[in-house]
Amino acid sequence: MKVSLCGWIMLHLSKRFYLHALHNLNNPDWSDEENIRAFGKCYRLHGHDFKIESMFKGEPDKETGFLIHPDKFDSVIYEKIIDPYQGRNLNVLLPNPSGEGLSIAFYEILKKEFGEKLVSVSVNETLKNYFRYPPTNASLY
Repeated sequence: MKVSLCGWIMLHLSKRFYLHALHNLNNPDWSDEENIRAFGKCYRLHGHDFKIESMFKGEPDKETGFLIHPDKFDSVIYEKIIDPYQGRNLNVLLPNPSGEGLSIAFYEILKKEFGEKLVSVSVNETLKNYFRYPPTNASLY
């Protein structure tokens, strides 16, 4: 199939995926009391259904029309993020399992695979907490 694209086209593509995992927020050098004061209820081990969105930018392939082939994206996501982290305690696997830390860690993982096409990675930890790395001027939704 040959896709007809009129001239040079730049577009954004957002891909969402979900990760169900556990974490707790703490500083191991602090006492329980200090951690509870700083992190509140997040000090205890708990789980989230993290909604993760990756944003890409670039010119679609002239032959397929894809900015990123869906099969490639899915295989990278499952191999590099879903399979290693799904249902696991993120504190054991990552140095900073906060929403901020996850957005940075997942950005670095995807940047190795997709290069300059990757614009940002955002993580919704809850309905109220949204983190994006690196910060961009692109729409949040």
